[in-house]
Amino acid sequence: MRFLNNVRILTKVSLGFGVVLALLVVTGMTGGVNLKNGDTNFARYRGIATETNLAARVQTSLLETQLEIRKFLKSATEETLETVKDRAQLTIQLNDQLTKMIKEPQENALAQEVGRNLSNYISAFDEVAARQARIDDLVQNRIDVLSREMRALIAGIKKKTQDAIDVTGAYNASTVQRDLLLMLLNTATFLVSNDQESFDNAIKESAAMKANQSIMVADFLEEDWLKMTDELAARHEAFIAALQDVYEHVNARNAAIETQLDTIGQRRHAQGVDHHGQRRRRCPRSGDLGRVVDRHGHFPPDRRHHAGHDGPGPWRQDRRDSGT
Repeated sequence: MRFLNNVRILTKVSLGFGVVLALLVVTGMTGGVNLKNGDTNFARYRGIATETNLAARVQTSLLETQLEIRKFLKSATEETLETVKDRAQLTIQLNDQLTKMIKEPQENALAQEVGRNLSNYISAFDEVAARQARIDDLVQNRIDVLSREMRALIAGIKKKTQDAIDVTGAYNASTVQRDLLLMLLNTATFLVSNDQESFDNAIKESAAMKANQSIMVADFLEEDWLKMTDELAARHEAFIAALQDVYEHVNARNAAIETQLDTIGQRRHAQGVDHHGQRRRRCPRSGDLGRVVDRHGHFPPDRRHHAGHDGPGPWRQDRRDSGT
């Protein structure tokens, strides 16, 4: 205290102001450091929020893509196909943005894996769409056309035998007509339900028709009758070839839906990232595309076999025309 008493007042005041200034400097530096840390934390939070929002957009876009694919499988029109492609392209773009945004190696690798799975998913859908387009073309331009021509030919042959009062010929023609209609009926059932039994029955009736046609031709002598039977045989062969192609494409399409679209789509949805960029522990299922096909990989009976037919298709119309 004697020391302070001996210090001049001016010195005391100067020392007091110095201490205050020092405290102000320390306080300012502390506040500046805290503000910088707060800005860093806010920037980190903003980045996490942006990543979370973008990850949610990727997941939402994928779900919408899967929904559009389900619509395409029910009604394979050009409109639904374009919608699927547009939605899939948007999903890929969003995932690419997310991959570029994530800086952590582990999370970035996960995002890249998601991108690869998404590309595989789109490739699988392209295969399904190509198969469906081929099925539609075969049904509309081959099977439907050939079925009408065969029914017209056998009806013409039967009429000629009846006009000629050829009882044996009329009976044989009626037998061939019966086999033809049973073959067409089983074919129509296969195109709707895709079940193996209907396809096998169609092939069985085809073999019976071919055998009975040989019996029918054996008794024909008229040149125009023989010509019509030759045309019928040629169209029959073309019909079975087209049906075999449809069978292969249907099985390949259904297998792609069951083993690729479902599997890849579910895995891609389960690889969503949370707001920390980590893999989700639990995710709700995005909807099982496998429910569109039954456990054998076939479409349920209430599914139309090809695009754009919400009501009775050409096969059902043909059966009404033929009285079956």
